[in-house]
Order: sequence, then C-alpha cells, then structure tokens
Amino acid sequence: MSAPTFHLPTDTTRPIILVGPGTGIAPFRAFWQHRNTQLREGQKLGKMWLFFGCRTSETDLYKDEKEDMLRIGILDRNFLALSREPNTSKVCT
Repeated sequence: MSAPTFHLPTDTTRPIILVGPGTGIAPFRAFWQHRNTQLREGQKLGKMWLFFGCRTSETDLYKDEKEDMLRIGILDRNFLALSREPNTSKVCT
C-alpha cells in the first residue's frame, strides 16, 4: 500500500502530533529517527508529541527508544494509553 501524502512537513519547525492508537507506530518511529538526524545536523525543530495506545505496559513498543527521544528533545511529550493493564484505570499517562 502506498501513502504518498504521509510524510513529515518540509518545514522542520512545524509542530507534529503523532497518534498511534494500538497499531502503526513503525512509521512514527521513522519520523522521530529522521528528526534525530535533523537535530544532529543542527536544524531547528518544532515540538513533536506522541500518543500511543497498547494493551499493557509490557507491550509498549520502543519504550527505551522513546525515552531516549524524550531525553534528547526529539519527542516533547509521550502519552501512553493502556487498554488492558491489570489494576489500572483506562486513562492516558
């Protein structure tokens, strides 16, 4: 399947909101990796927020990598929604 209009904006300062409600986080991973390269090249970047949903904290894909992206400033916020976490209400953290 092709998605020619699904890409980062050419203006790197534009803010971006990524929404992965349980599937499809891989394209967003490519986006934050691309932004990481842009940052290393000295480009100014807009804010990037990620909203990601999965069943449990153990199925939180790329958790360590997302934490690294938060630490270096590629991701500004990372919201995690868990739909099946035992003893946890269904809220976004």
